[in-house]
Amino acid sequence: ENPRAGRGSVFKLETRDSRLKTRSIRFLILEKLPLIALSIASSAITFAVQRASGAVRSFELYPLPVRLENAFVSYIEYLLKMVWPFDLAIFYPHPGRDIAYWQVVGSALFILIVSFWAIRMGRRYRYLPVGWFWYLGTLVPVIGIVQVGSQAMADRYTYLPLIGPFIIVAWGIPDLSAGLQHRKKILASLAGIAIAVLTTLTWVQVGYWRDSVTLFEHTLRATKSNNMARVYLGVALSREGRLDEAAANFSKVLSINPNDAVSLNNLGIISSRQGKAKEAIEQFRKAIANKPDYAEAHYNLGLVLAAKRKPDEAVAHYQRAIEIDPDYQAAHLNLGLILAGEGRLDEANVHLTRAVAIDPGDQKAQRGLGFVLAKEGKLREALVHYERALLIDSSDEVTQNNLGTALLSLGRNAEAEDHFRKALAIKPDIALFHYNLGIAEERLGKEDDAIREFQSALRIDPRFAPAKEKLKNLQE
Repeated sequence: ENPRAGRGSVFKLETRDSRLKTRSIRFLILEKLPLIALSIASSAITFAVQRASGAVRSFELYPLPVRLENAFVSYIEYLLKMVWPFDLAIFYPHPGRDIAYWQVVGSALFILIVSFWAIRMGRRYRYLPVGWFWYLGTLVPVIGIVQVGSQAMADRYTYLPLIGPFIIVAWGIPDLSAGLQHRKKILASLAGIAIAVLTTLTWVQVGYWRDSVTLFEHTLRATKSNNMARVYLGVALSREGRLDEAAANFSKVLSINPNDAVSLNNLGIISSRQGKAKEAIEQFRKAIANKPDYAEAHYNLGLVLAAKRKPDEAVAHYQRAIEIDPDYQAAHLNLGLILAGEGRLDEANVHLTRAVAIDPGDQKAQRGLGFVLAKEGKLREALVHYERALLIDSSDEVTQNNLGTALLSLGRNAEAEDHFRKALAIKPDIALFHYNLGIAEERLGKEDDAIREFQSALRIDPRFAPAKEKLKNLQE
């Protein structure tokens, strides 16, 4: 603009501006490289972990065309739920090859038309391409091209991508309403209505999370062919003791997919709780036949077989459960208890020690390990575990008695007497507890008290031979 300036000086100014612009763009790209590197590393780690766990679905189950079809439809579904958050669900099952052709074509055309329009209008309204391509781009990692799990979409995936459409709304509304009369009043009224409507919808949505039964019943209403939601509904009903309703849900899943191992396993649990051991065994065996590495089904089958007094078969299934999942605490515990009952103390010690290591707060594991150690003659070590068991649950009469017995063997008769009394305070009708208290009192020189305890033991169980012998010796 300087009239004295020659053409050369203007040329130099433009060149300098263009260089500054180039440097600025280069800097913007370079500063984001560390973030891009971190994103790539995070994605690679996530993919590896999910693949190792079996969550990444193969192209045989969901071929690339099916994944792309679902991706196009999901892009539109997310936008619809943003505008009208209705029929939200905890899990949306993947439709596989059942997506309607018109939905795929319509969704793809909509994306292409909006993309073209955003680019076309981008010079004048820059927020349009920024917001639109923000939405499309940030959804790419979770849109299902790499399928993780069996869901078609998930609302949590949109927390970041929906910033893009909201950018368009935030900048677009002021532009659209620029020449409107009473603009502020109209916008304030519309904002108030939107807040009221969305608050109401939020209140309704939160209500579905009241409990698991309500949540999964809503999920079944909001989605189609949702076997996973039906399985979880069955589990929730089972936990509430509504066994017939739970069984009906599992049976419905099996009517669609007879090989669903999870439903077979859960149906077996219900049958077991209802006292139908034969049906339970059959259902657990079917679950294992369909999924041989199903540790929980092996464990549950072991429980039923143990209750049916088939310890060898139960041991085999507990061992298989542990082979599949070496940290299966309950399997270690029950296997250890069966082995202890069979006198296989060394093996029992290994499994009960492992059960305690996995969950030190398991009272039964602490008591079981104490019992095995006492049987092995390691009384001082047994005391430690009995005492830990009582710290977890002091109302366990068996542990009180076992600890008393161990103390009696160590000659700590007064302490033993105290624990036998505590056991009787919890369960006064156990002949063995009276007998053990009588032994402690006899050793403490309280012969009259000992006689009364032996007599009490015989009143409860007249055939209790050790009490008869002790009473006879004291009375003579």
